[in-house]
Amino acid sequence: MLKIGILVRVQYPEYAVGVLGRILDTEPSGRWIVQLEYNPIEDDEDPLLLSLEESELEVIGSESEL
Repeated sequence: MLKIGILVRVQYPEYAVGVLGRILDTEPSGRWIVQLEYNPIEDDEDPLLLSLEESELEVIGSESEL
């Protein structure tokens, strides 16, 4: 079950497959806002935020487990 603060692995979009991130918030549409651990698009330290469906994520662990 997804909730704010848990660690996830991105399954989609293609450019971010396998990248770890944390759920920051939800949107009214039911999508999840995920901040990636690193930016796979650019060699940049700025965090990348994605808006993803639950089916595009794999749960890695809860905030309390890490």
